[in-house]
Amino acid sequence: MHRNISIDILKFFLAFFVVGLHFGFLSDQNVFYSFFFNQGIFRAAVPIFLIISGYYFQRIYDKQSYFDWFKRLLIMYLFWTLVYMFFWIKLDIPHIILSLVYGYFHLWYIIGILLASIFVFKIRTFDSKLIILIIIFSYSTGCIIQYLSSYGVISLFDKFKVNQATK
Repeated sequence: MHRNISIDILKFFLAFFVVGLHFGFLSDQNVFYSFFFNQGIFRAAVPIFLIISGYYFQRIYDKQSYFDWFKRLLIMYLFWTLVYMFFWIKLDIPHIILSLVYGYFHLWYIIGILLASIFVFKIRTFDSKLIILIIIFSYSTGCIIQYLSSYGVISLFDKFKVNQATK
């Protein structure tokens, strides 16, 4: 793959957005600007990183190049999981399995890309009408879950709400 300097520059700035988001840029100085950056501009970083990942993934057409790409990402994920293992490891088998499946903190991104790539690589062979139905179903399901959670009908995000309330 050829390097794209424009994308590299964008990723450089987006990395600062992610860092600013994680340490609460301006949260001690000004509530308005902190909210503006942390809940506004900086939140665009991860979706843009996902779009960039998809841009490079679309160049993978055959099984061999997919497996090579998948193996590189899986090795990177396993390496960083081992590096961070001392922070999350508990002698509790279900906890270990969940940590490996969902990733430790920011490693969710890599495991998410890996799982999404399996889905995307598989649906490339589907009929376009079936793909549209899958998109509509996925979008509708996500909206329903989001609204049910927002209105308190279901409580999927209690842990997130508790963490946000303590900040």
